[in-house]
Amino acid sequence: VGELDFPDSNPLEIHWQATSKEEAICGSVATLTGVSPGDRTYVDLYSIAPGNIRLDIYRSEGTLYWSGCLDPEFYEEPYAFAADYDVRFTFSDFGILDRLSYTEEGMISFYDIVIDALSRSKINYTALDQSLISTYLDSGTRATLERIKVRSENFYDEEGVAMSLVDVLRGILQPLALKIVQKVGKIFIYD
Repeated sequence: VGELDFPDSNPLEIHWQATSKEEAICGSVATLTGVSPGDRTYVDLYSIAPGNIRLDIYRSEGTLYWSGCLDPEFYEEPYAFAADYDVRFTFSDFGILDRLSYTEEGMISFYDIVIDALSRSKINYTALDQSLISTYLDSGTRATLERIKVRSENFYDEEGVAMSLVDVLRGILQPLALKIVQKVGKIFIYD
């Protein structure tokens, strides 16, 4: 534990991946560049379980802008230097969901699946916004995730092995032409 030094005035870059219109999960990655004061100073960060270190980015007025967890899959060090070299820390918002298995049972609402996935991803967010869903049910009410349910058995194979959470999210959002994205501290579900 210690203070992190940065190599320049812009050490942080957030990239929202370009996705096709069929892709339901619009993930983003934040890359934070720090200066390693010695050889392999931060190597222990990349031997931890995914989701144990979170980066929260706030705007100057104190409102949450972005959140994600350190992704140990993207660690690299330039072995040409012994000290004072740049190291990139890569954080992802939905990336961890690819390594987590679905665990629910019985009938469950789409809303509960999304909330479970978000809590297990450990990202910080201020709201789950569904106001941009334009689909309506036969009764004339807006088709929110709370109103649609599915059997959890659909997300297990014949041997009882669960799908990953990212595949489950795709499985519930894609047929309804819905997308999920993190922006300005909120999670948006929209069509």
